[in-house]
Amino acid sequence: MMKVGVFSFIAMYKMKKYWVVFDMDGVISDTQKYHGQVEAEIFAQYGIRTISPESNEPITPQWIGDNFAGVQPKEWMRRVFDAHNKGDQFDMHRIENEKNTLLYDKYKAWAPIVFMPWARAFIEQLYRSWEYIMAVVTASNRECMLFVLQTLWVDHMFNELVSIYDIDPQTWNSYTSKWDPVVYERLVEKYTISKFVMIEDGATWMNGAVKAWGKAIAIIGDNNADKFPQAISHHVDLTTLSVEGIESILVLDI
Repeated sequence: MMKVGVFSFIAMYKMKKYWVVFDMDGVISDTQKYHGQVEAEIFAQYGIRTISPESNEPITPQWIGDNFAGVQPKEWMRRVFDAHNKGDQFDMHRIENEKNTLLYDKYKAWAPIVFMPWARAFIEQLYRSWEYIMAVVTASNRECMLFVLQTLWVDHMFNELVSIYDIDPQTWNSYTSKWDPVVYERLVEKYTISKFVMIEDGATWMNGAVKAWGKAIAIIGDNNADKFPQAISHHVDLTTLSVEGIESILVLDI
């Protein structure tokens, strides 16, 4: 009986043909806003409230999300600290840890974690399909990622959960951002499935998937579709996506 089970499991995965890779914050869960809130709070704690000393433009969660969603804080926050001539005064790794701790505390204390429109139904449709393997690739650290997905009761529906803080299993170096194609190459190598699609709400951060020969679907929200030129399909949210629509995109040779 055990051998039959093992062979059945292997046969099941041989039937699967495609990857569907989800961004988490802003695509699955309405949590992208919390990243910006926490990062703006941290800047204020260090006396930084504008994007540069010469500018009157304030640092807001919206500005952070529009420009830096998907990048590890230590990579982009340094630019703002440098602009204010404070880059050498603070340890960016420590500040990044502060951000992740504050975010996790916000989740545990009060921040509502809810689905983006149609996300649960769409994930369940793909989960029940025999053709798809699913993953999450997120800029959240692993602790926050698991908290969000477990709160929403969908963590078990994904075959792989990847944080950009994870270690590349081949080089033993940490990933740097979601625009690193290696993040996606490791996924397709593991299951020897080359065709995949990334569902992403960050215009820049889907480039990693495209560089790894994946297709990109943009969740544009209130943004103009022109901001996502590399995407093969544009949607305000997941309500207009379907399993059949995903397959029609993946079978294209363009």
